Amino acid sequence: MANANPEPNPPVTRRPLLIVAGVALLLGLVAVVGLFLSLRPAPKSAASGEKAPAFRLATLDGRQLGPGDFTGRVVVIDFWATWCAPCHVQADVLAGLYPRLRADGVEFLAVSVGEEEATVRAHAEKKPYAWPVLLDPEQGVADRMQVTTLPTIVVLDGEGREVFREGGLVDAATLERAVREALRG
Repeated sequence: MANANPEPNPPVTRRPLLIVAGVALLLGLVAVVGLFLSLRPAPKSAASGEKAPAFRLATLDGRQLGPGDFTGRVVVIDFWATWCAPCHVQADVLAGLYPRLRADGVEFLAVSVGEEEATVRAHAEKKPYAWPVLLDPEQGVADRMQVTTLPTIVVLDGEGREVFREGGLVDAATLERAVREALRG
C-alpha cells in the first residue's frame, strides 16, 4: 500500500540560482574590464634627453652593430618581436618612411627582443627589412633602455641623446616630425 502521507517536496531554494547569477555577473564584469584594458593605448614615456646606453648586438647578417656606429647621425631604434602584431604594423610604417629619411642620413635599427636568432631569421626571410635587424635574445639591451612595451620607438640625435620615445604604435607623421626635429638638432 502506498504511503498516504507522501513526503512533501523539499522547499525550493534560490541560493544555487543566486550563486550562478553572481558568477555570471562577475565573469561579465571581468570581460568588460579586460576589453577596456585591451583597448587602452599603450603607456607612453617621454624621451629622457640623456645619452642612451651604449650597446652593440649581433645582426642577422653576422655583424656587431649599435647606435654608436652612427655617431653624428640620427638613429631610429625599433624594439619589436615576431609574435607582436602591432610590431608588424609599426614595421610597415617604418618601411614607408625609410627611403625618405635614409636619404637624409637617418639610420634605422630593428632590435628583436627576447627571441632566438632562428625565429627572427625565419620571420625576416618572409618579411625582409631594408635596415639592420639586431638580436637581443636575453632582453639585456631592452632592459637597460627600459623598454616595457612592444613596439617601442626610440630616436637618438647625432650625439646619441634620446630625443623621442614612444611605446605602442607611432604614426608616420609623428615619427617623421620627431626625426626632422632631431635632424635640425
